[in-house]
Amino acid sequence: MNDDEYSTREFIYYARKIAFCKDATYIYYQLDESLTKKHSPRKFNVYRVFMRLEELAKKEKMKKSLIKTINKHRYSEFYYLQNMYLQDQDKFSLEDQKTIQGYLDEHFASLKPYYTLADYIFRKERIMNKKFIVLFHFIKFQYRKLKNA
Repeated sequence: MNDDEYSTREFIYYARKIAFCKDATYIYYQLDESLTKKHSPRKFNVYRVFMRLEELAKKEKMKKSLIKTINKHRYSEFYYLQNMYLQDQDKFSLEDQKTIQGYLDEHFASLKPYYTLADYIFRKERIMNKKFIVLFHFIKFQYRKLKNA
């Protein structure tokens, strides 16, 4: 599941030429039985796509801003998957729960922040749904947005 998303990006990156059809038609059927619709542990290993994309971007020495964007997306994806699992945990069997927890643990272990030089001076971070401003890479202030009065 989702391997085509990574493969397509890699193929396009390495392609010498890309052709487009003027009158192409794309038909996609939404089926309730499809893999992406089912409550399945497979939904929770999609993080590997962006992990592999970040590895490719680093290997090919792409722009640091692109690598940083991919890295930030990986963190967002982790929090999204974690929250989705916590909300729907009781809908999974014990075996599926172990599988999903394994995916989440693997995902979390693979996350390493990608910093540019400017990030060592000032950056915003999000850790477990808490927001921080970090100065000089070690002074951390937690903050939250104020609600409208």
